[in-house]
Amino acid sequence: MTKLTMTAQGERDVVVTRDFAAPREKVWRAVTDTQLMRQWMTSDYGALKSLEGEAVVGGQHRFVWAGEDEDLVMVATYDLLEPPELIRHRETCPQHDYMESLVETRLIDAGGMTKMQMTITFASAEAREQALSFGMAEGMEVMYANLDLIIKADTA
Repeated sequence: MTKLTMTAQGERDVVVTRDFAAPREKVWRAVTDTQLMRQWMTSDYGALKSLEGEAVVGGQHRFVWAGEDEDLVMVATYDLLEPPELIRHRETCPQHDYMESLVETRLIDAGGMTKMQMTITFASAEAREQALSFGMAEGMEVMYANLDLIIKADTA
């Protein structure tokens, strides 16, 4: 299985790719089911304290990670869900305006495996650089390694 790759593209985009050793229906379930998300959404910033909401068009997930000095809050608002292939949502972080972004995630069938391709579009080039400076790739890989474990344990 290939680890996460992250590439800056254009002025404001970041393209993230990663392979998962599971059919995309299982990956879809793990990235949209709130109960499963609670199991793998850890971060180098801190442990996931709470996750509320639902992945439905017009719906939101509200994430809270425990931080050393303050909790990190992120809200994802879903614009488009086309199971098991496409998710588009907007992310906002009340403490960090620069983290506002549009995220489009494609799950591509790769013969029993899944290739994830995520494009994150930040509000500005400066916002993208600031987000990348915080070890974004490393934190995402930690979460997706946990997702691998959830998928392997999922017998459904």
